[in-house]
Amino acid sequence: MKALKVLAILFLLYVAGQSIYLYLNERADRQRLEQNVILAKRGIEYYQTKDNKQVAKITAQEFTISEIKSGIAADVIKELKNMKIDVKSVGGFTQNIITNEKYIVTHTRDSIINDTVTAKVFSYNDAYYSIYGYEIDCIQHVNLSHIDSITQVFYKGDRYTKKGKKMPKWWFFTPKKLTQAIYCKDTTSKIIYSKYVNIVK
Repeated sequence: MKALKVLAILFLLYVAGQSIYLYLNERADRQRLEQNVILAKRGIEYYQTKDNKQVAKITAQEFTISEIKSGIAADVIKELKNMKIDVKSVGGFTQNIITNEKYIVTHTRDSIINDTVTAKVFSYNDAYYSIYGYEIDCIQHVNLSHIDSITQVFYKGDRYTKKGKKMPKWWFFTPKKLTQAIYCKDTTSKIIYSKYVNIVK
């Protein structure tokens, strides 16, 4: 009889422990998803490097594989399928959109192209841009190439509360969030969109 009481108590403790564990896990998942929404709305933060280049910083959104498959991050699934990569083997996903804008002034000159055709020719070259073009009968033909170096760093960045409030560096009550910092060598390049998804196993 005594042994049955002990077993009953142990069973109740086990059930209570499992219930608490499931509740805490469910609450942590809910808070993580709520924080994802807040961080997504926050968007890109910008700051300058020591040599005056612009850095775009974005905090990672965290999803489990089952959440991604459920459709929460449908764009991620679409890109991975296109790249023929199984989501189960992925640890993280990042996507960036970069725009370039540069005002160029260059001189035209008369020239002979294709051995016989008279045209107005122009060209421009610097460390990042190479432009060559010509005009025949008021029609311009332009060849443009652009080369740049993009640096990406993934690191443990800022700390946030459960409600998404950014905390000072000395705040140690919440863990640092995974963060992506990205910048281009060409100062005419600007990152206008950035998304960083960390897949929680």
